[in-house]
Amino acid sequence: MLSAKEQLYQHIDELPNELAQEVLDFLLFVKTRRDRPGNNGISRTNTSTVEIDRDGEVRPVWEIVAEIGSRIPEEEWKKVPTDLARNFKKYQNGQELS
Repeated sequence: MLSAKEQLYQHIDELPNELAQEVLDFLLFVKTRRDRPGNNGISRTNTSTVEIDRDGEVRPVWEIVAEIGSRIPEEEWKKVPTDLARNFKKYQNGQELS
């Protein structure tokens, strides 16, 4: 499996010039945001917003969520309302549901 960097190189070779300019603009934007102090995002020393495995590959978010969920005791999961997704706004605002 190719790394993200290798995949990026492969796709860049295939880009038309106008799209390459867009990609370059985005890359420079991300780099500027990353390098800004207190950016709350990915920095050179803080990768807390991205989970990277030992091979340097970024883990899919569903794997990370499943791992975190597996650490929660079963009795705590039983407290989560079964209709939470359907009625999220009501629960979020603390309204009682009948």
